[in-house]
Amino acid sequence: MSFTLQLWQKPDDWPWPSSYKEADGQISRLFAQGATGQNPRFIEFGKGLYERFPEETGVWLDGSEAGETDEAVLVFGISTRHDDFTPAYLWAVEVAGRLGLVITDPQTGDTFLPDGRRVDDRGQVTPTPRPAPSAAAAGGISSVRELGWEALRQAAANRQPGAVFELGRRLRYGVDGQRRHLWVSYALLRLGAHDEASRAEADERWGLIGESEQPRLRAIHDRLAAAAGPALLAIVDEERRALDELFARGQREMMDNRTWKAGLDHVHDAAAAGHEVAAYWVAFCAMSTHTPPVWKSFDTWSRVSAEWDHGPAKELRHHVLLRGIGQPDERPDAAKAAWWREQLAAPPREWPREGQPLAQVTAWFAGDGVPFALLTQGAQFERGRAGLKPDLLRAYDCYVRGAEAGDADCTYNVAVLIERWRAPRPLVIALFMIAHSRGSQQRAEGLKVGADEKEAARALMRDLLRPGLMRSVIESQVRLPSPDALAASPSSSPSSSAAPGSGASRSSASTGNASVSRESLARRRREAQEDDAADHVGADGSGASRLWLGLGLVVAPLMMAMARPGLGFRMAMLLGAALGAWGVWRFTARGEWSWPIRLVLAAAAAFPVGGLLVSGLLLARSFRT
Repeated sequence: MSFTLQLWQKPDDWPWPSSYKEADGQISRLFAQGATGQNPRFIEFGKGLYERFPEETGVWLDGSEAGETDEAVLVFGISTRHDDFTPAYLWAVEVAGRLGLVITDPQTGDTFLPDGRRVDDRGQVTPTPRPAPSAAAAGGISSVRELGWEALRQAAANRQPGAVFELGRRLRYGVDGQRRHLWVSYALLRLGAHDEASRAEADERWGLIGESEQPRLRAIHDRLAAAAGPALLAIVDEERRALDELFARGQREMMDNRTWKAGLDHVHDAAAAGHEVAAYWVAFCAMSTHTPPVWKSFDTWSRVSAEWDHGPAKELRHHVLLRGIGQPDERPDAAKAAWWREQLAAPPREWPREGQPLAQVTAWFAGDGVPFALLTQGAQFERGRAGLKPDLLRAYDCYVRGAEAGDADCTYNVAVLIERWRAPRPLVIALFMIAHSRGSQQRAEGLKVGADEKEAARALMRDLLRPGLMRSVIESQVRLPSPDALAASPSSSPSSSAAPGSGASRSSASTGNASVSRESLARRRREAQEDDAADHVGADGSGASRLWLGLGLVVAPLMMAMARPGLGFRMAMLLGAALGAWGVWRFTARGEWSWPIRLVLAAAAAFPVGGLLVSGLLLARSFRT
């Protein structure tokens, strides 16, 4: 099998082809002209080709070895059975351009013009990836490993096995400044394996993939195997973009309590596919979502992220190894710490020194702006955990930074704190509304909102949601308490703000390691709610209201079952109606019900059938929420 290429010179009065179809039409016209005499440029091209690449390397010319032909088109070929035909292909494109000749590749639909442009079969024009003229003339490219990134992509598009394999290798190791994509890498390695050594390496890489990921890997491999030319590169680029989009989607979902678990799964999938920043996030989540922290998972993923050349992860590895954090028996390893220090271009940032190792690691990730770390650090300062002293101002600072990043529970916690600091009600309402829109599952019960307050809150929401303005808008309306005032205030105990892990269940954050159980998350949520339940915004004491609803629910069917004529029964009916109506009226006195609706519901509950329906529905709603 070989690439058959066509070398020709465009007549001066013909336009440059803008697509492969136009180029093929011009070639047909040249062939139709018959013998036109020897083109001296063909002789120069043919001699240079055979001097640089003799016939033993799989190169052949149509006619003679010197490029002698009286046709207007010189046909030549490069054998694809040769282990490394890419240098010959690129040399031909480069030298033809310098001679003012055009090369057309019927296999890929590419036409290489002398001015350095490449026109594909869809009419798209791109710069031609080629080596520098001096390197090509001197024969400086002897292997696909010496090709630049764009030249290698072009060679892989031409389905040269060595180039396809090398493209997979570079995507595996992240060289040339390219982000890793392990699934695409392993598929390309198997697709481009061309000898015993490369096939052994491809099989080894493929065997590292677990059974759950095999279908995904096979799907990518099959798509690449069925593609050629620009289509192959389009699939590679599509998969690489999808990896970045997967991590970005996971970041967004992790800030929404309703999609927290799905977001963590997406971040983990991106990390498993080779995304170094995703691996950095997983390192923190794998440790912080467990009680006690799972330091083994943290150590594994932070090391992987550092090995994949993520700068903050390299700094982190230096510090944790120097201090023994997350290491077996907490033993420091100064030698490894020094090695990671040498991998940094600048001195590492200062390590947080407050609190226990859990608080220090959390502060490190919070310094990198990881929203879940900001929520966790804020809870640590608010409740005085992980060896930190309670500090509501620093908790507020963490929550505001997380809220500005878009985290739902951080936004909710800012509202809880400033409400206790006597913030204007429209501001508090606006923050609760933003938290709810972002997916917070925390409730602000009993928060009665008037029409004027609602309009003012909506106006504030627009300002609060402007990038980088949330803190300034809040602090322009709220006078933050001084540390002395907070220390002297008896109400400075931890509030019932949202704690990390509340409102969502988590699955395993690391492959093959411990997973987060629903029980542990429920325990965390109970702890957060029990810290100061009396201060919860909208504590409505609905237990008594539920009792009234229960009485109404029981009395209604009893009245219907024991219907009897007489004054005594009518009095009992009136008493049952009063109980049902009073229970509904009391239960709906919680701010979210307007008084006309409360009146209608209470009137309906005064009748046996209506009381049964209304009381039952409200009671079910009460327990569900």
